[in-house]
Amino acid sequence: MLLAACKKESVDTPQTTTLPTTPPTKQEILASKTWQLTSSTISPAMMGHTDLYAMLDACEKDNTLKFSNDAAKTLVIDEGSNICSGRVAKKNTTWSLDKDEKMFSIDEMLYTLNNFSAENFNVAHSEMIDGINYTITCTYSSK
Repeated sequence: MLLAACKKESVDTPQTTTLPTTPPTKQEILASKTWQLTSSTISPAMMGHTDLYAMLDACEKDNTLKFSNDAAKTLVIDEGSNICSGRVAKKNTTWSLDKDEKMFSIDEMLYTLNNFSAENFNVAHSEMIDGINYTITCTYSSK
């Protein structure tokens, strides 16, 4: 009897309903950050080199990309604080993603969008140079 008298009463706590949130699209993630090139490679090797990033001038390594998420799909390419000779500090161009968010274009140059996350992404495109088909891959990280 004593044990029954000490039994805790259960208190009903109201259940809160949380609606599932829709994860942001790649387009929304791209537009929410500023991106900087952190790696660039070429395959097969061109003149014995595969690391294109190592060959860039310092004035190219501080450049950033800022994508808009508006209907105009504006992309601002910012030269950063170290502006390369003969270039403007900021250039506006256009960009787009295909409906599956797998193909990416800047100024109508088509790239395959790979390894996408909220922190970095890479794009690859093919280019025919002197009869050789090269694949150039660039990785961008959020700044």
